[in-house]
Amino acid sequence: MKEELISFDTAKLAKEKGFNLECRHFFAEYHDGSEIATWCNIEWDINNTEAWKPMFNIKAPTQSLLQRWLREKYGIYVSAQWAKKNMDESLEFYPTVTSPTGIIDIQLSSVANYEEAIELGLQEALKLIPVKP
Repeated sequence: MKEELISFDTAKLAKEKGFNLECRHFFAEYHDGSEIATWCNIEWDINNTEAWKPMFNIKAPTQSLLQRWLREKYGIYVSAQWAKKNMDESLEFYPTVTSPTGIIDIQLSSVANYEEAIELGLQEALKLIPVKP
């Protein structure tokens, strides 16, 4: 079983909000000789840190690591709930964000799987944190 990494958009938001824990994966800017830069996910080779260090731009933690950071640093809990409208329908997942002030009502439609719901919840939770100077 492989842990799910957060998306590029969530990683950018997490960086903006001060996330700075050690991660094994990063989104790095890759230049292929043209003027167009592509963001790609790379795995950090711990034995060759100097070769890649200048390219580390945005850390890409797992969903569970970002959940833990939000929980321990800000008291914000992110989870996913599932529901079935009737017996003939498939499961639907909904993100849930609980902050120290209570449950945040997320006006989002349901998604097909748990990981997508967690991702949406993480994005909404990060929006609750003021931007770090």
